[in-house]
Amino acid sequence: MQRNIHIVLLIATCLCNTLVAQGPPIVGDKASMLGQGLSLVRNLTEVRSTNVGTWVQSQTMMHYLPTSRTLVALHIPLVHHRGITYRDIGDGTHLGDIQLKAKYQMYVDNGMGETFRIAAVILENVPTTRHHGIRRLSPGAFGSYQGVIFAYESVRYGLAGEVGYMWEPSTNRDALVQKGSLGVPLLEPEYPLKQINLYFEYRSQYEVQTGRYELLASQGIQYAYDASTFEIAYQTPLFQSNSFEVQQEYSLFVGARYAF
Repeated sequence: MQRNIHIVLLIATCLCNTLVAQGPPIVGDKASMLGQGLSLVRNLTEVRSTNVGTWVQSQTMMHYLPTSRTLVALHIPLVHHRGITYRDIGDGTHLGDIQLKAKYQMYVDNGMGETFRIAAVILENVPTTRHHGIRRLSPGAFGSYQGVIFAYESVRYGLAGEVGYMWEPSTNRDALVQKGSLGVPLLEPEYPLKQINLYFEYRSQYEVQTGRYELLASQGIQYAYDASTFEIAYQTPLFQSNSFEVQQEYSLFVGARYAF
């Protein structure tokens, strides 16, 4: 009898988490975890137009959850650039910087139709390409990012924020990073999951050594069905320091993910 009660409680908890989920942010990160032993494969492709040409980065991400509160991941990007008039880079396609990621969910508070979670994240950048000096796009330098993600989700909306610090010992691009997102579901919650989400995301980055600053805004739409998610977002800079040699004009993100 006691075992049956535990099973019922487990199913109810999983159902509650499914119903309040808006789906993960498109450009940013999430504090929620899928569950122990589960895996996720994701591809996110960014087409970035700049004042010196166009970059395309297609990043394949493989995530695994050893426990219900921990995540480890490997990110492998493929970078293509064309029409570049900067540092004699020219045209080409090559492997981008590999990233190793770990995340730990520090706090969970589930309520009726809502949840609040906090997670710590570490992201290590391993250079596998020459230095291009392009922000947030395979910089070609060792880097370590540590951050804290906090998120609130309900059946009506989802709010997430992140604060972190990027350390690059071989460059002068150490930066304080802040992210925020608002997710709004358009359909009534149901199980199995079927949802369309609108996302409004923001990212700011302040380089502590150079004083350079940028603020980016993204708007996107996401379709989630059962274990699959498809998404597209448009990102534009609200502010960029004039001292940045490479000025981002806009970025288009297209992605898909599957959990199993």
